[in-house]
Amino acid sequence: MPQHDDFFNTELDEESRIKLGTLSWFLAPWTQKLGSWARQNGQNTVWYVDGFAGPGKNEAGERGSPLIAATRAEQLVRHGNPSEFELALFNVEKIPGNFEKLEVNCKPFIDGGTRIINGKGLFADHVSEIVGLTDGPPVLLFIDPWGFTGFEFDTLVPLFARSAPLDIVMRLHHRAIPRLKPERAAMVSATVGSDHWQANWADLNMDQKVHQTLDTLKDSYTARGRFSSVLFYPVRLHPQAKPAYSLGFASRHIEAFRLWNDKIGGIESEIHERADHPDSGQQAMELTGLSDTRFNTIRDEVTKYFERHRGNTWQNAYDWLIFNSSTFVRETELTNTIDQLVNIGVVRRVGGPGRGTRKGMFSAVKNSV
Repeated sequence: MPQHDDFFNTELDEESRIKLGTLSWFLAPWTQKLGSWARQNGQNTVWYVDGFAGPGKNEAGERGSPLIAATRAEQLVRHGNPSEFELALFNVEKIPGNFEKLEVNCKPFIDGGTRIINGKGLFADHVSEIVGLTDGPPVLLFIDPWGFTGFEFDTLVPLFARSAPLDIVMRLHHRAIPRLKPERAAMVSATVGSDHWQANWADLNMDQKVHQTLDTLKDSYTARGRFSSVLFYPVRLHPQAKPAYSLGFASRHIEAFRLWNDKIGGIESEIHERADHPDSGQQAMELTGLSDTRFNTIRDEVTKYFERHRGNTWQNAYDWLIFNSSTFVRETELTNTIDQLVNIGVVRRVGGPGRGTRKGMFSAVKNSV
């Protein structure tokens, strides 16, 4: 991964493309669902807030997060109904050179009718203004700092008090956590919201240190921000590779988690398919649309669920997997996997109000595996 000073002068690496691709995909259904909420609650705006915006695109012309959001907002202006709702942007960038480029790169969108506010300085310098502008409408906040510098959890607290929906996408450069020097501990505590991450630190291995730090951040969001949970996705290019960073999502609404889960599940599925040998995975692919590796992973999770929660529904299984599974399972993957498990006698249908898989109730068959 390039150093910060060179980051915007190089082409995007694959890990960054995953991050930005996820944001790009997520914005479309998110704006539609939250736009509907806004209209029902007397609002005509949904906000995208970028706390660490950068210049908008790199020297290769590849779009960064501000221009990805601006493109989505422009689509609503051109093809949507302007009287229904708009997607407005508030971008923050502290580096003067990047800020000047951000202004230039956003100008065509502003001239085309997209509402964009660019704030120069630290994210903390603009929180009061952001709270004032977004008090009633829904907000998607994107937090993508470089490492652990420039961001403190406490700066978010004023946003937590808003009554309207607030969803947060965040990147945490977790690979640096185990290597941090003791004198940087206060910086980590400020970023994750408490010093609980340090408990028994010397006794933990590298992976345990990462998980404990992420758990501390999750606890801060749920306890202080009243979020239902935080889902962390370890971004990697191969199922066995060490993650480059963690991409997190915090929300107070199950529908938002379902959207996020489905996108991350698609990414994981693609990674598994690329990793499988070209001659492997054919049997599962023909029956479920999944590679053998992916199917086996999901099969184990789904079987485990119906063993523990007998006579339960597709929807209950899906929602449970979102928050408890070690993998991200898409809706279609769950449907196809349950169908195949029924066919091979691992799971059986025990009732339900409708004929389709999503209307059924299922239990694991004892001693089937």
